Amino acid sequence: MFRDSLVSVIIPVYNVEKYISRCVNSVVNNTYKNLEIICVDDGSTDASGAICDKFALTDSRIKVVHKKNSGVSSARNTGLDIASGTYIAFVDADDWVHEEYFRVLMREMNRRNADLIICNHIRTDGTIDLSSTSENCQVKMLTRESFMSKHDLKSYIWGRVFRKGLIGDLRFDESAKIEDATFNASLVQRNSSITIFLAKSCLYAYYNRSGSLVSSFGTDAYVELSTHLHKCALSETDPVMKSIFATDSIKRILSAIYAYAVVKDRASVRKCKQQAYEIIEMLTPKAKTLYFFLVTFHQAYRVFRLATDPSLKKWEKQIKQKTPP
Repeated sequence: MFRDSLVSVIIPVYNVEKYISRCVNSVVNNTYKNLEIICVDDGSTDASGAICDKFALTDSRIKVVHKKNSGVSSARNTGLDIASGTYIAFVDADDWVHEEYFRVLMREMNRRNADLIICNHIRTDGTIDLSSTSENCQVKMLTRESFMSKHDLKSYIWGRVFRKGLIGDLRFDESAKIEDATFNASLVQRNSSITIFLAKSCLYAYYNRSGSLVSSFGTDAYVELSTHLHKCALSETDPVMKSIFATDSIKRILSAIYAYAVVKDRASVRKCKQQAYEIIEMLTPKAKTLYFFLVTFHQAYRVFRLATDPSLKKWEKQIKQKTPP
């Protein structure tokens, strides 16, 4: 039997009265019981906070913090500041987890002495049965390179358990619009010897909800993320990781250039191109040639994107409709 370490589960809560009970119940009813469940009510104007308070009356593991609305990053940081567990997990308030979620992840965490263990997830717009678990689920080790090369791994902070010491004093950027991706990039860049594993069991249900923060990212958010990735590249000493951060950064800024060009925001196009040329200097010779061409002649980027994603025309129409004349 693996050691029963305390896991602090941080749930940021804001106006989710329709979903919070499902989320908290899924955590409370986990077969792994040594949990500290921190619900951070970020100034909800509905009954979300009261629902959390009611849960706390029936389960001593639940702590509820009520605070002024400051955003999901601030709520998560509040949770990190008071967490007393050896391990940290984040669960979004409209999502839910398998009843074996923590038992499986903590079992594999201890077996492999991991810093970070991740499971598969499923996206859903309603109720769904998560897959059954196995005592012998397949587990794969991930390098920093493979982690930063896979969108579903680097872009989210839920569906995983972190060793608290790995996070240390790192906190979410409360001004960032794509806070999960910036947090992960910083985490990986700061920890060159990080040990990461992927448990191939589907234990986390991600609820696709219209109006959520993830569904409302704008072009500025990708410029911001590109800037953060560029900073990670500048700080990185490993040549391979430096190239990965820089390549990810140039891809984000190139998408932003194209999006601004669609709505004829020439000032933003010029500004982004200036930033892109700085990033290009960090790429390999072959990549420099490619991205210099795509940045300089961004119309060619559209041709490239259309060849691989025919739905781009639909997106162009939508973004034009959202932009005031």
